[in-house]
Amino acid sequence: MITLKRKEDCCGCYACETVCPAQCITMREDSEGFMYPETDVSKCIDCHLCEKVCPVINSPLRTGLNVPLTKDFLAEPQVFAAQCSSDELRMASSSGGVFTVLAERIIQNGGVVFGVRWSEDFTEVFHDFTETVEGLAAFRGSKYLQSKIGDAFKKCREFLRAGREVMFTGTPCQIAGLRRALRRDFPNLLAIDIACHSTPSPKAWNAYLAGLIAREKLGKVRNVFFRKKIFDKKRNAWDCTKFFVEGESRTYINSVYGMSYGVGFLNGLFSRPSCPECPSKNRTSGSDISIGDFWGVEKYYPSLRMRDGLSVVVCHTWRGISAFDAVKPSFRILQNATYEQAIAANGGLRPETQKHPDREAFFEAFNGATTSSEVVAIFRKFTKVPFPRLMYNFIMRCVRVLLRCAGILNFAKRILRK
Repeated sequence: MITLKRKEDCCGCYACETVCPAQCITMREDSEGFMYPETDVSKCIDCHLCEKVCPVINSPLRTGLNVPLTKDFLAEPQVFAAQCSSDELRMASSSGGVFTVLAERIIQNGGVVFGVRWSEDFTEVFHDFTETVEGLAAFRGSKYLQSKIGDAFKKCREFLRAGREVMFTGTPCQIAGLRRALRRDFPNLLAIDIACHSTPSPKAWNAYLAGLIAREKLGKVRNVFFRKKIFDKKRNAWDCTKFFVEGESRTYINSVYGMSYGVGFLNGLFSRPSCPECPSKNRTSGSDISIGDFWGVEKYYPSLRMRDGLSVVVCHTWRGISAFDAVKPSFRILQNATYEQAIAANGGLRPETQKHPDREAFFEAFNGATTSSEVVAIFRKFTKVPFPRLMYNFIMRCVRVLLRCAGILNFAKRILRK
């Protein structure tokens, strides 16, 4: 029987609820907005299946027993920098469009694709599936809050048992939960995890959005993009880090890493307690492929630019290699790389999330807020950048501008890299 002594020991993947034959486990939301299993002891039959499938209890990073969850796991992964040939698809994607290219092939083969979509009011995200190419649009784009799995694992198992090809995407801990919940390796499953920095609280996002709507007078929200590509005329380059909220009255645009929610997300201010002790990073989730942004790619391949939309693709299994080989003609840019290059500037591919020292203080203040203006003030208070850091950032921006005006910015970068 699952008994939680620490919230750090649950990643909220729903695997225990999925496999429970007595249906005595129910996922409940806590005061921070995260889902945790609650067991009805009177119904429990002590089969211990919930413990056997838990990705935290059985995590190789915690037990030290690194047993691959798939039979064709590669000791050395194959890594690529990739950008799809379709400009329309690339512009609609957070990175280089790899997810959609892989998913379209699955659908064209008569398969099913699971991904994460927004609720109608954009207050939460949840796992769903589609059997059409048109349905993939809802799954595209970054969503910086934890999704609800619901019965997605059960539906995935039904499709797999029926012989359908299935592509399932999620965070590393969700993929680890899926692999264990299925209890066997299905050859018709393509499991893809995303480079995950952490999973923020849906409750925090909901409150932040409500405060933003009220402050900016946006009206009813029609669309939200945490990462939207917008052309920056000043720098004469694309910026893929723009936070974009389309309201009924007006549109709000900001840098996702400049607004308080984005800063809090990057620093783990309102992330799930298990994230600093992530059980499924460093190639232990059981995914066939990992996808994300290829941050820092310019350091190794100067002709490539991440902000134009460039994905990193890490193939962990022969099944992953086979799936990616089948869609390679759909990419304009396809550059071989190494795993070390892929993870160097992408913390989402390695276990580096740290617990924020003010996390408990934030949630105490946050849960005590009664108005949207109080919520906005709390977000600002806990994400305020210290003055010395502001001065450092200002000086560095001035130096970059001077070097760019002198025409030696790229030369200076090369010298620093050496």
